[in-house]
Amino acid sequence: MEQADQAARGVGLSRRGLIAEAVRDFLQRRCRTRITSQLNQSYASEASPDERRLVRKFRTKLSVVDRW
Repeated sequence: MEQADQAARGVGLSRRGLIAEAVRDFLQRRCRTRITSQLNQSYASEASPDERRLVRKFRTKLSVVDRW
């Protein structure tokens, strides 16, 4: 706990404030890791028929010929 006290003083926080900051940082990183994991799973799998249909629809709507 002495190291925690020293670190807290070094950044101008109380021990309680340092611990609260550490917990907040941990939870944010955990959330980002979960989101990244879910995105990786999503992109690793094959597109569903509905997704492929939606992509074709978007391509059709976005394939406007430039008339300049």
